[in-house]
Amino acid sequence: MEGAGKLKCIGVSKLISALFRDPFSIPPEERRRKSSMVHDKLGYTNTISFAKYFEGVRTDIHWLVIGVPDLIEIEEDKVIELKVASPTTKSMQERIGDVQANIYAHLGEFPKYRVDIFYWPKNKLIIGEVKQTDTERAISDIIKALSIIESFYEKRKKS
Repeated sequence: MEGAGKLKCIGVSKLISALFRDPFSIPPEERRRKSSMVHDKLGYTNTISFAKYFEGVRTDIHWLVIGVPDLIEIEEDKVIELKVASPTTKSMQERIGDVQANIYAHLGEFPKYRVDIFYWPKNKLIIGEVKQTDTERAISDIIKALSIIESFYEKRKKS
């Protein structure tokens, strides 16, 4: 890390919000509570975090990107992300989960990842396909999200 910029920590969930939603929105409490309950019940409760530094895209901010995947399977050399979905959110949750799990796999230097979906209406766990980590795409997604967040900070400074 070179230069005399500020250092900021940011979680992968904020990056995902920047890519797919308003980066500063908070999910409705009921959805968070339901999702947390499913994660706990199914054992998707990893607490090991991964982190990497990234240079600022539009500013002199240096970023420490930190993430905690839902599950790590050391013997299988992969990380797993669990998404809770309904009929109206399943497709979007699959896309979000794929980006998020790929970023976690990149941060933790795991060669593979998987996205599992808990389909709420049928109370069914759908085990996803194991995929190879795409480091280039992970870095591109991280940089794109940081650019969105930095532009927000720049706008806030001007107002």
